[in-house]
Amino acid sequence: MTDCGKLYNGITKAIWGFIFLYFDINCGAVSILPSFVGYILFLSAIRDLQEEERELALLRTIGILLTVWHFIVWVTPLFSIDIAKQSGFLTTIVALINLYFQFQFLTNIASIAAKVQPEDDALYTRLLKLRTAQTVMLTCMLVCTRIFSWYTEVWVYISLALGAVYIIVSISIMRALWLLRRCVSETARVV
Repeated sequence: MTDCGKLYNGITKAIWGFIFLYFDINCGAVSILPSFVGYILFLSAIRDLQEEERELALLRTIGILLTVWHFIVWVTPLFSIDIAKQSGFLTTIVALINLYFQFQFLTNIASIAAKVQPEDDALYTRLLKLRTAQTVMLTCMLVCTRIFSWYTEVWVYISLALGAVYIIVSISIMRALWLLRRCVSETARVV
């Protein structure tokens, strides 16, 4: 088993990565919590957690690509360019890559939870259920954006409903990661 300190730090970075990914606070055209910082944190978390879950290292290249893309999307509005809106097909491809990245990242985090959680805890299965719920929500958002964005009246209600459910799932994922971090901390005290 790896160093509990590295596990704790890696999970903390994953939590912060999701905060930067889930919350989009803007000051004019610029996001104060840019998603590329979330991916940098994910890459750092992968480095800390890969000794415990070797498959995480396979996500490094995809994480770098997503970091670069989200940095470009963050910086281009400063030059009055919205690359995300101008390149619809590329944005869809990146969204699918992001979908895979988050699915696999949460799968690997759940695998770590299975190793450190107490025997009677269901954190592993909770993380897997939340991972699946997130994947379904991201897929629905992607598909609905492509299909219903032209129907303004319908799109407003669909996006509000999907957004509300997505917020609940996002907060639940971060809560589960906080619980995992606490399990790692308690394991460190026992050892």
